[in-house]
Amino acid sequence: MKRVLTIIPTIAMLFSCGGSASSSQEAYSGPIEFIDPPTTVSIHTDLQASYLDDEIESVTKYATGKAELSRPKPVHLEWKSEDTGVPYFVLVSESPSLAGADAFKADGNAVDIYNLKVDTQYYYAVSEDGKTPCSKIESFATDWIGPRNIYISGVTNCRDIGGKVTKSGAIIKQGNIYRTGNVDGITEKGIAEMHRLGMVSEVDLRNDCNFDVSPVGEDINFHNYKMYYDDYSNYIERNCEAVVKSLRVFAHEENYPIFYHCRIGTDRTGYMTYLLLGLLGAEEEDIYRDYLFSNFGNIEDTRTLHGSGVNNVQLYYDAIDAFPGETLQERVYNFLIAMGMTEEELDFIIDYNLEANREEPVLFDHRPIVANADEFELSDGLTLENYNGLPFVNMDKKKNEFVSAIVDVLHPGQYDIYVYLYSKNLSIYADQAFAITCDELKPEVVHETFSNLHCRATEGIYVSAKLASLEFREGDVEIVIRNITSSSNSSAYGANIARITLIPRLG
Repeated sequence: MKRVLTIIPTIAMLFSCGGSASSSQEAYSGPIEFIDPPTTVSIHTDLQASYLDDEIESVTKYATGKAELSRPKPVHLEWKSEDTGVPYFVLVSESPSLAGADAFKADGNAVDIYNLKVDTQYYYAVSEDGKTPCSKIESFATDWIGPRNIYISGVTNCRDIGGKVTKSGAIIKQGNIYRTGNVDGITEKGIAEMHRLGMVSEVDLRNDCNFDVSPVGEDINFHNYKMYYDDYSNYIERNCEAVVKSLRVFAHEENYPIFYHCRIGTDRTGYMTYLLLGLLGAEEEDIYRDYLFSNFGNIEDTRTLHGSGVNNVQLYYDAIDAFPGETLQERVYNFLIAMGMTEEELDFIIDYNLEANREEPVLFDHRPIVANADEFELSDGLTLENYNGLPFVNMDKKKNEFVSAIVDVLHPGQYDIYVYLYSKNLSIYADQAFAITCDELKPEVVHETFSNLHCRATEGIYVSAKLASLEFREGDVEIVIRNITSSSNSSAYGANIARITLIPRLG
């Protein structure tokens, strides 16, 4: 969606370097004069701009992921001065008064400024001390076209997910959430820029992360929530826990601004970005273009929308498409509810990252129905335990023991029943580990998870497995899940239940 920019006239300063006070722009006659000051600028290189003006899937005409082409185009400012050898700065601010201005050290009488926001009016002036302007204040506006790609020395594939226009017409805030490649090789210059951008928190999604603190600095809140991608066949299921823990970082104001990444900032990072932008209501075309823009980074190989393994965006789409909702935002919202996020957490993420609060909530009807382990009734042989902050019922080697939950069905209709499992060693189909009854009815169990595959043996993570589908009446329904494993079926030991979720099928 194209937006109209209003160029605000240049404002005169009352001060000049080595000169006298000036009361108006017309009367200004200081010793510094900008050379061809711009009025409208683009932060994208010609190559990037050509792609952004082309079809979404045309990216390989411009970049293939094998060279560093992701840096933005700097805004070049140059001026004439009567003084020589003066160490100048340029103050840049979104405020006409230069309040809160960033000071960029000049190289002689010129400076290149990186990492400006898109679709934003900026004001700038020369300074000798990095604080006080000593030239006329000039102004320019950046182009509306996104994404806002970022230059961090020592890091590839960096950009702000903000600046996009949502389906509702709201704008996703810039300066809150950044996706990057890993920051292992960040330089001192890159660290300084990360701090200038105000970074507070880092979310590292690598399953082989070797850091306990952020390479950007000990003052950064560092989180490592391991996402696994070596076996893409159950990529969505086995990363449920990492998704929820990561997104909960975004549900607290004190954690912002946040940057997140995996190894090269493309696949696991792409999945998280799909969820974040989908939750915020971005247009699907913008989400796909943001993903493909990774090809401008040095990511070692080319990404398309229809690649293999975790490079295939269809993996995300298919998993989320199983949830109710007329829009991607509604389906992502309900997908994350089923994963264990609360409405309060999701609503905070949406409201905090949009420029204007929503007038209407995201689809309150036909929400997935969730019962967590601490709400279950347990048979005598079972105990409630806790793993990594999440309660679960220990059903390890507990044949014929069961959990039951009363759920309130507000809308009668067809529902799919999922169990969320802490899997120590579950390598068979879920229906071979559990039997299910709903109000004493015994629905036919199914060999399914979100991706229509069984749970794989991966120790110490949570996965979600579909057990059955059933037509539910309105009102309270009792769901009972019984452990049917045996000593002859030892591969199913360790199937511990953390949540039961009913997902409505609309239409």
